[in-house]
Amino acid sequence: SEGYGGSGSRYALFDEMEDKDPHLFSALQTRKLGVLARKRTVEIAGETANGGGRGADAAQWIERALASAPGWQAALLHLLDALGKGMAVVEVMWGFDADGRIVPKGFRPRAAGRFARDANGEWRLLRDGACAGVAAAGRGEPLPPRKFLFAFFGENDERPYGKGLCEKVYWLWWFKKHNLKFWLLYNEKFG
Repeated sequence: SEGYGGSGSRYALFDEMEDKDPHLFSALQTRKLGVLARKRTVEIAGETANGGGRGADAAQWIERALASAPGWQAALLHLLDALGKGMAVVEVMWGFDADGRIVPKGFRPRAAGRFARDANGEWRLLRDGACAGVAAAGRGEPLPPRKFLFAFFGENDERPYGKGLCEKVYWLWWFKKHNLKFWLLYNEKFG
């Protein structure tokens, strides 16, 4: 749990913080919904950006494919969990459209604690319930290409799992939680 009290992963702790503190939930939800409310576009990159034509057609097709993929909005909302937790992961479920093209057919949120980087910096899937970390990554399975979407907040070379906002407010949340607990005990005893 990386220095936080109790057992379990930091992601479980951050889930608890968000679930049990309505103010924290509201602040994080406002940020997430603010990002989701922004207009999104697919932009053409590289040499095709100047030429238009085929690149513009591909960008429009990608926008349509994502817009029609079931669960795309929910997947984006889950990826924005990285704001609070530092990292969020979504699995892409691939399939074929009516024209035989490979398209996303669905998205499944995955627990960030199930993923770890190995010594080479490659992401691996942990199946045995081990906590994320370089030592645990040695037991994980390599990820198939283009199967998972990762979102990070506060990531750098020293913190490959990011540093979410919940980490910054942990002690304030802890004091608030325990202060309320002792206040309720006091009221029960002397109220």
